[in-house]
Amino acid sequence: MLDTDRTLELFSLFSDLTGDALGRWRGLCEQACARLQKRLRPEIQAPADAELEQLHMAAAALAYSDYSMMVPGGTGSGGEIKVGDVTIKDTSAAREHSGTEIAAHFLEQAAGLLQPGQVFWRVDA
Repeated sequence: MLDTDRTLELFSLFSDLTGDALGRWRGLCEQACARLQKRLRPEIQAPADAELEQLHMAAAALAYSDYSMMVPGGTGSGGEIKVGDVTIKDTSAAREHSGTEIAAHFLEQAAGLLQPGQVFWRVDA
């Protein structure tokens, strides 16, 4: 049901990756699609176009959350590099929030399509 190509396209918006660099993360997007599809409500057999887009955004955000934890200098660093007295900060919207926050936002938007109480990740203090 979920299209990996569409999810990868949306993942590109979060990650700013293109071409071969983007293609290397296709498997991550496939896994995110599979995770989300397993958690769909049983009565969701043929979602409407708007619902399908919500699911693709949620899958792309899940993939981005995983990506941001795996890439050195990802969203955990705040997108900031400091060399001596010079600081360069990435001001793109995606870098202003952690991958987990972004995933939570888009999963909340798709919550009506998903089984309640599903855990996509766990962070223990």
